[in-house]
Amino acid sequence: MKGFEMGIFITMEGPDGAGKSTQIDLLRVYLLQKGYDIIVCREPGGTVISEAIREVILNRDYKNMGHMTGEKLLEEALLKEYGRKLAFEPRAKGEHGKPFFTLQPKIHYNISHSGKYVVCVLAGEEVGIDIQEHKELDYEKGLQKLVPVSLFQEILESDHIKEAFYDQWVLREAYMKWTGEGFSRDPRTIPMDRGSYAMLEMEPGYSGAVWSEDPLEIRWEYLEISIP
Repeated sequence: MKGFEMGIFITMEGPDGAGKSTQIDLLRVYLLQKGYDIIVCREPGGTVISEAIREVILNRDYKNMGHMTGEKLLEEALLKEYGRKLAFEPRAKGEHGKPFFTLQPKIHYNISHSGKYVVCVLAGEEVGIDIQEHKELDYEKGLQKLVPVSLFQEILESDHIKEAFYDQWVLREAYMKWTGEGFSRDPRTIPMDRGSYAMLEMEPGYSGAVWSEDPLEIRWEYLEISIP
């Protein structure tokens, strides 16, 4: 039929953890660099909106569009700071799920979202960031799983227990995101003297922290993100 060009439909199949996403991403970048017009899709998924729908479907606890906003922040920051387009950068995940750029070993990023805020940090070394909106919960029960015995009573008796609890939360989660261990590690065992961390200046009701091997000179930029 005139007016149409023959295309090729490529599928990749395999069980969870086989490396399908990594290979698809590498193939996508290769074909783009060769000048081909391509569409990458999965069911459901393939675009920013459909990936968000996929996450809603697969995660009962998903309550906001933080993931989409984080990806948009990463796209904007990567282009501005490094002149690179996110669509052309294949990514993979480490053993415990931390994402990274497979072809850019000197560019590292991390994303966190809670409440009305989404943050994305870019750095020239491994980095972890976490923010949390302060909510009421059973602090005694939470502290038992969060901090070592040496800090437990001190925080429990604090006049500002909520702030102290969430400060410890973001510090320890930022550390686990920095190392890539995630919650495979018991947060009570985190050494506070390893690497370098900084508490983020946030409005009342929020705590935030960033962790890296070396002290970072942090430069913040606030963006209003429009999701199509």
